[in-house]
Amino acid sequence: MIIDSLIKLVETYGYKIVFISALFEGEVVLVLAGLAVFAGYLTISGVFLAAIIGAIVGDTSWFLLGKYKGEELVAKWSFFSRKVNKSKSLPKKRSEVLILVMRFIYGFRTIIPFVLGISKFKTSKFLIFNLVSAFVWVIIIGTSGYIFGSIIETLLGKIKYSEFIIVIFVSLAFTFGRTISRYIKRTIEEEIHIS
Repeated sequence: MIIDSLIKLVETYGYKIVFISALFEGEVVLVLAGLAVFAGYLTISGVFLAAIIGAIVGDTSWFLLGKYKGEELVAKWSFFSRKVNKSKSLPKKRSEVLILVMRFIYGFRTIIPFVLGISKFKTSKFLIFNLVSAFVWVIIIGTSGYIFGSIIETLLGKIKYSEFIIVIFVSLAFTFGRTISRYIKRTIEEEIHIS
């Protein structure tokens, strides 16, 4: 009964979870969504669409935030200034290449669009390269989850496979919650330290 409820949860909210996670660093969720596609709980087109839209919306939001409020945020909050300082070590001359690979540089996916926005990188150019990058990222990461599902089925068989998928999704939800909680706590501590 619990397994059936969890499967229903994945079927009902799986695409929303993929979309929300893709707004940030959603690799783990996308791999797990690929597993869920392999298991038949989600469709590949639904997962890919949710991930592409989430990735584009998230990166474009960071870019526009950098473009219109970046200087103000960097001056006001240490969180932004530390991230911007870290990203200064990244190549400046090949920003287009940086946009294409930013999704594969852990920890920089949200800050690179922000910094490009501050640097007054052309918005139309960012949108084009970001779209290409989102497609490549979704295909590579989402497909790897599907392939991983195939390998698991070969190794474990269909027995307990659905239970395995559910345990992974529950673990992921717990991990996502803890990550958000840590981020909020760290942000609050930084603000207290600045005051």
